[in-house]
Amino acid sequence: MSGRISVKFRLGRSKDPRYSRYLEWYLVVEGEDGVRTTLSPSFRELFDVLRDVLVHELRNDVTRIRRSEFLRAIRSLLNVMIEAIHEFRSTPIPEIYHIANRKTDG
Repeated sequence: MSGRISVKFRLGRSKDPRYSRYLEWYLVVEGEDGVRTTLSPSFRELFDVLRDVLVHELRNDVTRIRRSEFLRAIRSLLNVMIEAIHEFRSTPIPEIYHIANRKTDG
């Protein structure tokens, strides 16, 4: 498979009446043919997709009798996520989050 996928951020309109805006993430997917698509799945939908990809790759590993590079990548990703949590706790939150999550008047 070829193509690209990246994560972007933008200010969105909040459904919570206490906030006028919030910072949301979305995915930009560029296909093999160069066509770009923007997706804004829920976190749960993204989780489900990643789970399905994991199961698919594990099935390929087992049926091809190969060492699971995917499991190694998952372990590496978990380590990166743990480091990111520690970094998050020790660095200030960027101003854009404060702007996006300000309460509305009233």
